[in-house]
Order: sequence, then C-alpha cells, then structure tokens
Amino acid sequence: MTRQILRLRLVPSAAKVQNACHTGLCLAGWLVVNICCTGAVWLTLFVVLGQFTLTGTLLHLDNFASRYLTADAARQAHLHHQFWSASTVLFLGVAVLRAGSLPRWHSICAQSPSHETPHG
Repeated sequence: MTRQILRLRLVPSAAKVQNACHTGLCLAGWLVVNICCTGAVWLTLFVVLGQFTLTGTLLHLDNFASRYLTADAARQAHLHHQFWSASTVLFLGVAVLRAGSLPRWHSICAQSPSHETPHG
C-alpha cells in the first residue's frame, strides 16, 4: 500500500504535465520573439545608418564586416565582446518592453474552470 501512495506522489497528474508543457512553450515562444526583435533592432540601426536605402544599408554592413575581418585577433575579440554586450542590452530592453506579454502562470493555474466573471 505504501508503494502505491509513493508512486502516486511521484507521478504528476496529466493536468500538471499539460500546464508545464503549455508554460514551457509559451516561454520559448516569448524568448524567440524577443530574439527576433533584437535582430530587427540591429537591422533597423543599419537601415538608419544607410539613410533608408538598400545600397547604403549594404555598404554599412559591408564596412562593418570588412573591418571585423581585417582586424587582428585581439581587436576581433574586442569587437565580438562589444557586439554581444550591445545585443544583450538590446535583448533586455526588448524583454522589459514585452514583459506584459509574458504568460501569467499563477493566474492560469489558479483559474477556475467556470467562465463566469466574479460579481462583487
């Protein structure tokens, strides 16, 4: 009898597994959208630097890439560090702005199955 009780405590219910999967998928989607928005901010920066023309944008990207490739190893490491530091700051800025779209885990789990609004 104690084995059955112990086994029942170790195996989560189907609803808990579904809630965990749903929460994980929502969080993964939120992170992917934030990463894409960070890339879009970088692209927008180069478009603005290129004076909103395709030629100017591509020239700035080519200039950035050629300077990176012709630099020595120490300078490349420094540029690499600067790029990822700036990307992290941009990602955190986007994440703060999109924090309202995070799933509400506590309210989903505590929500009753009734669709009625509380009157009160």
